[in-house]
Amino acid sequence: EDTLGLSPSLVENARFGDSVANIGDLDLDGVNDLAVGSKRDHGTGTDRGAVYILFMNKDGTVKNHEKIDDDTDKGPTLRDVDRFGDSIANMGDLNGDGINDLAVGAVNDDTKSNGSRSDRNWNAGAVHILFLNRDGTLARDTAVINDFTTNGPVLAEGDAFGMGVANIGDLDGNGYDDLAASAM
Repeated sequence: EDTLGLSPSLVENARFGDSVANIGDLDLDGVNDLAVGSKRDHGTGTDRGAVYILFMNKDGTVKNHEKIDDDTDKGPTLRDVDRFGDSIANMGDLNGDGINDLAVGAVNDDTKSNGSRSDRNWNAGAVHILFLNRDGTLARDTAVINDFTTNGPVLAEGDAFGMGVANIGDLDGNGYDDLAASAM
């Protein structure tokens, strides 16, 4: 049952809430807001995944929401069963616009090291970086970290990179928070 007023209603078994991150007061109303993963949301296919930006009221109810999936302007490129939203981390302000950005895992991403997409079940994984606007929309194109990314991880079939993501602070002292991401 869709008791949050999210429209359209969540698909059955969407796994809404498997991942949640406090994203600070995105809309500047004095109340912290949330990013919530729904890794089996369908988007434009099956189990592609989504992230919902929930603008919260002081009483814990949802004032408004914005959905980010493969059908969103500037959103991630996803294929069936990528499961975008499996993990979420608030990464602080990566692009210098004063707004917190997000890292989002897609554990079943099938991109190979040559940039091609494998058949289903390659499942090397990916992490998507979302650059947010105050209204929960995306400020610029989503960046992706996967086996094909320059200076990115070397991944293999079944690694499920992005199973967990965490902001670990600015380890290298360059002024930007760094990311830890697990590969199962």
